[in-house]
Amino acid sequence: MLKLNASYSKKVPAGEEYSSQSFHASVEVELPDGLTQDQLQARIHETFDLVRNSVEAELHGNVPRNHEGYPAAEERKTAPQGNRTAERQAIPSCDILTVWNEFKHPRHEEFAEPTRWSLLNAFTETAKKYSPARADQCYRSLTRLFGLD
Repeated sequence: MLKLNASYSKKVPAGEEYSSQSFHASVEVELPDGLTQDQLQARIHETFDLVRNSVEAELHGNVPRNHEGYPAAEERKTAPQGNRTAERQAIPSCDILTVWNEFKHPRHEEFAEPTRWSLLNAFTETAKKYSPARADQCYRSLTRLFGLD
């Protein structure tokens, strides 16, 4: 197994308080063994496109264009909380892909059906890696976003 780390950042002029504002995304992807050189190159390009498009989308307030691993427009309608969670800082934007992958391929078969409940589970599985204070903030925000409060 290979691990691929990709990151992209962009610094732009900011308003009156600060001279610039930075936007950054990074992701770590596990690649299976046995990929050909062409398949490996394609995965590297797809992963870089993911982080670059995420930063550009954050910067311009757009949804990144579709590519492998990112939900297509019709799939995003199934899980509208994904982008709002990052906007409301329930999770860092760099974890959206991790949440999406957990939602599409859950580690627990009880969450295989794509429902709001399984989406919430994908977020909480991702939040397990956070510090206790950060996880608490995440859970509280998710509770509000999913209307469970």
